[in-house]
Amino acid sequence: MNKKILVMAGTPVDTEAGAKLLKDNFSDEIEIIERAISKDPNQQTYFQTMDEDKREKIIKEILSDYKTSGVDIFFIYCNSLSASVDFDSLAQILQINIITPFTLYRELATNYNKIGVLAANAQGAAGVERVMSQTNEDISITSISNLEWVYAVERHENPKVIVESYGLPASIELFKANNVEKIVFACTHFPYFFNEYQKKTDISCLNVDGLMVEKVRNSI
Repeated sequence: MNKKILVMAGTPVDTEAGAKLLKDNFSDEIEIIERAISKDPNQQTYFQTMDEDKREKIIKEILSDYKTSGVDIFFIYCNSLSASVDFDSLAQILQINIITPFTLYRELATNYNKIGVLAANAQGAAGVERVMSQTNEDISITSISNLEWVYAVERHENPKVIVESYGLPASIELFKANNVEKIVFACTHFPYFFNEYQKKTDISCLNVDGLMVEKVRNSI
């Protein structure tokens, strides 16, 4: 029997991207259900900054409902959402298998001492910093966030144009000036312009798509 996977993300665009990532890698091995929390990036930022208890209650109810409907794996394809909700705690409380990008950031933090982070908003940047700093107390993190990058992706602008706009060229200079060893794309919208960005810098860049896919592969 195929494993049933819930793809949850902040907006319909990254929810669809997460579903496509899994479909491209697993074909007919899984059944995918898509669930966006918000209709657009601004609404998602509002959700992420609302009262913590209210936010967690909403997510817990959604996860619980899908558990009841037979979902086997919960694939959270959104960095800032992962940062704003304690999915580790919910996984234990509900006894479910939740995969988020933050699992991989903990592992990454053990291998580097100077990390650059591109995030959608401050919630995402703070979440990455929190997870990495708690894993490696010596780590130095340079973070930049800009919701305009998300909107540019949702408008399907040319990736090359995005990388040449919206302050992204300045981000490369900032990371270089701070001797960053690795640049983390801490938003699931950003793989859209990953290749074009990497062409502009000698610093190795990372998005966790492949690592998240491996986590799913090990669970099915």
